[in-house]
Amino acid sequence: MPEPQQGDLMAQAHGVKVGGMRLCELAEKYGPATLKDAFVSIQYYAAALIRGLIAAMPDGEYVGEDFVDGDGQTDKSFKVKCTMIVKGDKMTFDFSGSDTESLGFINSHWGNVAAHTYSAVMAMLPDCPNAMGLWSP
Repeated sequence: MPEPQQGDLMAQAHGVKVGGMRLCELAEKYGPATLKDAFVSIQYYAAALIRGLIAAMPDGEYVGEDFVDGDGQTDKSFKVKCTMIVKGDKMTFDFSGSDTESLGFINSHWGNVAAHTYSAVMAMLPDCPNAMGLWSP
């Protein structure tokens, strides 16, 4: 592994280690049940908060599209289209207008698409805590 990437990986691993240690400290201080209850409460709080922010948006379909220039195999441009549907306090995303898979390296699996969609929502609604509860609406 190249040295710069090894440093990045080691920093991430150490961050996980320190996070685990801090989590154990909190569990020791407050007890595992209280800690679990706090985490669950944050999820419900985040879900309620984002539902309120989504409900304040006008219902409708919002469409955006862009193109990826080439896939490393061809010079063809590939369309990425997303339709965001807002209805009440729910938001869904439809990528069905995008081009099909390419032969090259630009294809994306569900986890990557979900992560980038999540990032876009967080950018639109910055007052939300970054918590799993944001996925429920």
